[in-house]
Amino acid sequence: MIKRNLILLIIFFICYNSYGQFNSPKLKNKITYELNLQDITLGETLNIISQESDIAILPSDEIKDIPLDIYFPVNTKLEDILNAFINLYNLKLSKSGEIFILSKRGNNSSYIFSGRVQSESSGKGLEGVKITLVNSFSPSVLSAYNGNFILNDIDPAVYIVQFEKEGYSTVTDIIDLTEKNNSLNISMKRKNDFSNKKDIFYPEKNFHKNIINGEEVITENIYLYNNSCEEIKKLLVETFGNSLKISTLPKKNLLILSGKEEIIKSSKSLIQDLDRDIEQIRVDAQILDVTDNLFESLGFNWIYSNGGNLNGSNEWTTSLLGNSSLMGLGNIYSSSIAISKQFNSGNDILNLGINLLESTQDLVVSARPSILVLDGVEGSFKVTEEVIVGEKREENDNNDRVISTPIFKEAGIILKVTPTIRKDGWIILKVVIEVSNFKLKNSKDDSQESGTYNSEGGSKVGRSLETTIKIRDGETIFIGGLKKATVHNLNSQIPFFGTLPMINLFFKNQNISHEITDIYVKMRVNIVNNEKESFEKDEIHQRAKDIINRKIY
Repeated sequence: MIKRNLILLIIFFICYNSYGQFNSPKLKNKITYELNLQDITLGETLNIISQESDIAILPSDEIKDIPLDIYFPVNTKLEDILNAFINLYNLKLSKSGEIFILSKRGNNSSYIFSGRVQSESSGKGLEGVKITLVNSFSPSVLSAYNGNFILNDIDPAVYIVQFEKEGYSTVTDIIDLTEKNNSLNISMKRKNDFSNKKDIFYPEKNFHKNIINGEEVITENIYLYNNSCEEIKKLLVETFGNSLKISTLPKKNLLILSGKEEIIKSSKSLIQDLDRDIEQIRVDAQILDVTDNLFESLGFNWIYSNGGNLNGSNEWTTSLLGNSSLMGLGNIYSSSIAISKQFNSGNDILNLGINLLESTQDLVVSARPSILVLDGVEGSFKVTEEVIVGEKREENDNNDRVISTPIFKEAGIILKVTPTIRKDGWIILKVVIEVSNFKLKNSKDDSQESGTYNSEGGSKVGRSLETTIKIRDGETIFIGGLKKATVHNLNSQIPFFGTLPMINLFFKNQNISHEITDIYVKMRVNIVNNEKESFEKDEIHQRAKDIINRKIY
């Protein structure tokens, strides 16, 4: 009796592998129509049978284009029809979930991924859904009748699978094909089903449950809006280790988490804390660079001219607060007395000028930047001038050509701020201020306008301030103390006469310039709660009024 049962078991095993039959009640059903299959492919035939019998039977890519010329009468069992195809074309029948798959016999080096896509609201199968293995070279496929799909000849690996259809939210999941065929059922939600945009952020139903090795594994998709998915992934790996599987889609800033329910909940809570909205800070600053100049000129100028011409023999000229020009500073007001006396003849003229000059000039350079920066991010404002200080030369060995690239240096007003928001409205503000200019190297004619600043000469003169302060939201701070004093003294005299005692004062000329510069910085910080109100209306109106009145500070 035992031998008889063993022989029957062996025969059943051989028949099972030869014909690929499954003990499924659906395959026992009879078709209620005749099949006259002429000028039709195997794939088209299985599509018709699937629609009429409500059984998903899919062909692999390598057999779907086989031409048929077969006739099946009425009341033929579906199982007999499939066995006929198996015997005629050397096929095998396999099953993945509720889907039957016909494929070529003898291909065991790859796996099959199949499943069904349905609408979450109605439960009906969705046709035309694009299924893509993101990290694979396998071509995308479209779901067929009743939402069924199949991907053949997939190399063993763990894949990220993406489901896309116009009008529906994209669904992403993880599928494991390292050891066996796998099947996955997906529900897709219409985009207009969301009544509140806040529900899109970490949605409760955007997850799937699978049973892997007897354990329930949850896969959930999370979109990030304020941080990079790679940065969050690094923190999650350091926190949860191998207990949480993480995949990313950088283009969509999407995290795909897979693990046990408790691990998923903990990771979601951490992500929500890390991916909060980043606040913005508006920094309003006023930078004043004040320069006070005092120029003094006292002495006598003797000028002798031979062959000159005067309108009169003797002439006195007096100038009181006359408009004159001083190099590099523009027009100034001065006082002088000039005496012209004719000696011997009209061709010999001796001119005596007495300089009694003291003038002042105030120069104010003002910048009023207002910038909006993110919490913890550096913002900068520049009003600078760039000059070429050198060049970078590169020689091409192939054609002996030399390419010169200029190197630039900048000077002016540079403001850099880095705000960091703390609790209770406090802000840690790092401030870097630089005010600089170029000191030119004069050329041979000693003209200031022809000076240069480059690798051969000249220098950059600047003052900078760097500090970190703690300030409350809406408060104003004042920074000063960047003072600089410069004195220039130029003495000129007539040789020999300028060294004689008592009378040397009549043969000397002295020019003294005092330059004092101060930099003041006034700064206010505000946390912006509503980006539409990032600038106050009153402040904008006041600035417009200042421009009309030609005020710069």
